[in-house]
Order: sequence, then structure tokens, then C-alpha cells
Amino acid sequence: MADLTLSSTTFSAAHAAADQPNAAISAFAAVCASRFGLKLLTVFAWDAGDDLCTRIWSNQPEKYPVPATKRMGPTQWGDTVLRERRSWCGPTRQEIRAAFFDHALIESLGCGACLSAPVVWQDRVIGAVSVLDAEGSYRQADADDLGHMTWALVPALLAHRLEPAGHPLPDRKDTR
Repeated sequence: MADLTLSSTTFSAAHAAADQPNAAISAFAAVCASRFGLKLLTVFAWDAGDDLCTRIWSNQPEKYPVPATKRMGPTQWGDTVLRERRSWCGPTRQEIRAAFFDHALIESLGCGACLSAPVVWQDRVIGAVSVLDAEGSYRQADADDLGHMTWALVPALLAHRLEPAGHPLPDRKDTR
């Protein structure tokens, strides 16, 4: 198994930063870029019960703006990631085409392989992350590794759930 050590120093600093969820997810994206290589990384929030996901972060916001709602099913991807809570690997363009309606845009970015993993909190999927690169870049073991890393995204997704529900996080207090 690959070394999946996520630096506590890196994530402590990222989670403490004021620029959320950007700081925390950017740190996660840097780890993914180092471990897997990637051209595109997106993070989605999901409320169980439908196939609509809300993209809350993208490393290519010009092509994949945030926030944006995207229908993610019914597909094998949606069944595997959102409902069965398992990591998914689509190593070829054929799997990408079957999983994502926007496959033409994905392919235009040079992506033909995808890793996706659910983000789980309190026994519920609250979101998902997808990492994409050139066709043939990934295998199922990579998707499994990604699945072991998603804990780092939980705070960003929980904060996303609070804000739209009208429960903003408390203002920071000067503690000097």
C-alpha cells in the first residue's frame, strides 16, 4: 500500500485558515496531485435522496465553476460512490462516458481516467471527491487509497452544510 500519511501539520494549518473550504481542500488537492497525479479535482456535497450533487471546489474553476449543481445518476458511478459508499475507478474514456454526462468537457481537458471516493460522516455520504487524469493513469488500488484519505474533507463538507442551512459558523473573536 502506498504511503497515505497526511501531515497533521499541513492539515492543522489548512483547517485553521480563514479561507474555507478553499484552504483545506487545496491542501487535500496537493496531496492528491503528489500521490496520484491529476489534471482535474472536484469536490461535491451531497444530500442523500436524489442524484443532485453540488460542486463546492474545483482546481479548474474556469471550466468547472463553483458552486454548481450536477446530476450524478443514475449511473454505476452514483450507485457505487453515493449509495454503496465505495471508491470507484474509471481507468478509460469508456467508463468516463458511462459515468458522466459532461464527458466531452472532461475529455477536452485531457482526462480519460477517474478516481472517485465518498466522504462519509456519521454513517452517511455527505459528499464525494473525483480526481481525473489521462486515460490509463489509475487502477482500483488508487481509488481505494483515495477512499482512505477522504476524512480530511469532512470539515469542509460539514461547514458547507451549515452555511446554506442558515447556520453560519460563529464569527472569529480576537483572542490576543
